[in-house]
Amino acid sequence: LRRQRQMCIETGYVQKGIEYISSNYSYHITVEDISAYVGLSRSQLFRSFESVLGQSPKEYLTDFRMKQACYLLEHSDLSVTAIANSIGFDNGLYFSKTFHKMKEMSPSEFRAMHKQNIS
Repeated sequence: LRRQRQMCIETGYVQKGIEYISSNYSYHITVEDISAYVGLSRSQLFRSFESVLGQSPKEYLTDFRMKQACYLLEHSDLSVTAIANSIGFDNGLYFSKTFHKMKEMSPSEFRAMHKQNIS
């Protein structure tokens, strides 16, 4: 019962962290920003995310940003640099490297493979 109560509390913290990420991912936010919003130390937030989602807050933030990038690559004509900037990366090269590491292809290759016709 104690473990269940602890899990509910951790889930609440994680939900609050996800809410912050969803609203602010386009800015240059850090795990410290997320933990301050949630009201936990960085290490407590890390433990809660790991326990509930099986990934760190930083990994969740990066995954969230990459999902947004994929959507924009498929459904917009924005440049890769503009997409990088719009999802919180201030360095286009770092964005491209991160994207490639996660998707095993460059943003341009992803766009060419998945692009929807835009009218």
